[in-house]
Amino acid sequence: MATDLGKVGIRMRGTWDSSTAYEVLDAVYYNYGTYIAKQSVPAGTAPTNTSYWQKALDAPISPTIINEGGTIATSNTLSYTGISYTIPANKSFVVSAFIKYNSSEPKEVYLSTSDVGIQDYRKMAGGEKAACTYGGYTTAAITLYVWARYGSAGNNSVSLTGFYF
Repeated sequence: MATDLGKVGIRMRGTWDSSTAYEVLDAVYYNYGTYIAKQSVPAGTAPTNTSYWQKALDAPISPTIINEGGTIATSNTLSYTGISYTIPANKSFVVSAFIKYNSSEPKEVYLSTSDVGIQDYRKMAGGEKAACTYGGYTTAAITLYVWARYGSAGNNSVSLTGFYF
């Protein structure tokens, strides 16, 4: 003898549609959140109606934007100068380090981290721009460093851009 258990799992239905009636355990996306129907839901009943819906997940991911940098002055041909930025623990991140020739030709640019060292490195020909990129997930706070070596005294633009969440 077969027994009908009915719906036993959540069924994702996509973005909430006001013209659709939903059944118990239907899940919808609405205003950056996920909602699950607690009972049969008449068409037009918004997920904010707690008699019919249970909020399951706040979904908005608000990344923190990284935009550090400025003009870096160098004093001699062996000058390594740069900027740093610390990303908090338990974050995913993507960053790009960028260096631009203003008055002293950069020779090398490094993107390094406080935990394992150099992540990306570019050797540069005279007058060119260079970028390094790095991303991942960090379980402990991590500091990113953008370092550049210059060919002479002068000023150049150095930046670190990206985001984490």
